[in-house]
Amino acid sequence: MTAFPLSVDWKIRRHKYNSNSISFSQLFQLSQSKLHSNMSLLPTFCVSPSWPGPGHVVATGPTALPLMLRLDFSASSHGNIPDNAESPATSRSQGSFNYDRERGGFSLEWASLAEFDMWHQTEEHTSSIELVASTTRTDGIHWSWWQKFVCGRQESRGRTYKKKNPQRQRTLKPKKTGCSCYVIVKQYPHTSTLLGRYDPDHNHEIGAANIAYTRLSGATRERIKIMLTQTIDHSEIVSCRNSNGLAANLIHLKVRVICDSTPNGSHDHLIALKEVNQIAHVLDNDKTRLHPDDAILTRLLIGQLAAEDTLTFYKDKQDHALINSRLPEDAFILCIQTSFQLDTFQHLGNGFIGIDATHNITQYQNLLLFTIIARDHWGHGK
Repeated sequence: MTAFPLSVDWKIRRHKYNSNSISFSQLFQLSQSKLHSNMSLLPTFCVSPSWPGPGHVVATGPTALPLMLRLDFSASSHGNIPDNAESPATSRSQGSFNYDRERGGFSLEWASLAEFDMWHQTEEHTSSIELVASTTRTDGIHWSWWQKFVCGRQESRGRTYKKKNPQRQRTLKPKKTGCSCYVIVKQYPHTSTLLGRYDPDHNHEIGAANIAYTRLSGATRERIKIMLTQTIDHSEIVSCRNSNGLAANLIHLKVRVICDSTPNGSHDHLIALKEVNQIAHVLDNDKTRLHPDDAILTRLLIGQLAAEDTLTFYKDKQDHALINSRLPEDAFILCIQTSFQLDTFQHLGNGFIGIDATHNITQYQNLLLFTIIARDHWGHGK
């Protein structure tokens, strides 16, 4: 197949050629045409040359033209773009940098992405709101990427939440109010400057009244994680205003680094015990969740317990049952006894022994948890 590069203007592009009527002279004239500022580049496609009339003979041999011509209207593979073509810096087409700044309503301007991030954080802290990333596009012709941030109280696009207990009274009003506040940011290929369009109107209160509907910042979450990994008690991180004395002073000392580094109006001033426990749960899950597959995780856990001198017995559904154990072949059994439990059983096991069974405590149905309890000299279970 032979490449036949052609350059056409918008008038030619709109003309629909019939593959049985286009002639070689027309193809040649099109190939010699000049590009101008209103040109448009067509994608590559194939056409059949016009057939001669009855009684004519089609030439054959090495010098004969191919029966199918490949028309390549791209300027990148067969020559450079002409000098009079618009560049991203001079273009005023819709969606370009100049169009957006002059007529597109993008009145905000930042010298770099870092400057926009600073503006983003300042706007959130000043109004006590959240502007979360919603949509990102990279399919523009005159821009590199386009991103939209919306208010954190905008309606979600997921499934409608159904209350489990509709009769229960909520302390706070619902977070999702359908707020229409948004920010659109665009970056262009020829400059580091970003343009933005901002609609600051909210359908809810902002400022201190809205702090309860925002979240802790990522930096604050990381600092709480560091405190938790240093074996600081979770409750010590929470600021308790009603406490007095030495305990309250120690609490304030541990959160002062966080509070002093955040501006007024930030949720970081209101660290709740629930939020700290959620972060602690994530850290604990990272330690105990050794593998996403439960079968592999169980064997890894047994190896970890054995290294800690913990007694274990394990039988999965593929292991054969012990002789005379009367256990089903497909039974799953995991027994764990720590060194403390073993010592307690040896000292108190000659008296009362209790056993308790609980079912459906995990995602696996009909899985029973048995707990063996020894009673101490004061009647308490161990």
